[in-house]
Amino acid sequence: MLFYIFVLFFLSYCFYTLYWKRKTLPPGPFPLPVIGNLYDIYKHGIGDISTFLHQKYGGLNTFWVGNKPVVSFNDFNLIQEAFVKNGEAFAGRPKVQETSKLLRGGSYGIVLTDGELWREHRRFALHVLRNFGLGRNLMQERVLNEVIWMIDEMKQQLKNGEEEISVQSKIDVAVGSIINSLIFGYAFHEVSRYQKL
Repeated sequence: MLFYIFVLFFLSYCFYTLYWKRKTLPPGPFPLPVIGNLYDIYKHGIGDISTFLHQKYGGLNTFWVGNKPVVSFNDFNLIQEAFVKNGEAFAGRPKVQETSKLLRGGSYGIVLTDGELWREHRRFALHVLRNFGLGRNLMQERVLNEVIWMIDEMKQQLKNGEEEISVQSKIDVAVGSIINSLIFGYAFHEVSRYQKL
């Protein structure tokens, strides 16, 4: 009896894998359970898999990464129709809900979200960055001030007879000074105090 249940379960799984979950998707290579078509990617290489799929299955095809289907557009006219003419239908990000929930407690930020939440986060980030001087000459001016300070410091060290100059420590202080001027409004040039922090 247990054997028949196992055979029935196995046949149901094969039917689901071979037919049911693939029936609404474009054609593509047969996916193995758990790993999908990773063997094809390994066999043909990550750079040539699109060429292989295009030659064998046409300009629109499906391959599987694990249990997730990936629909691949390999024809210019199809790409233009999908992403230019019907762009709103394809505007979104892949759903990695399980990973996001496991690692971060959900999808947050600009990178892992889409839709209205993405627009809201993007709007907020651009607003904050513009207030800090992004897109204006203010940021460029701050960076140039730090570069001038670095060059003056190195010239002073050369005049004092130092043979070795640590450029890395100067860059560290300059970057810290730029961040400090963005957050607190004043530059920070005391190397010894910076190193203590």
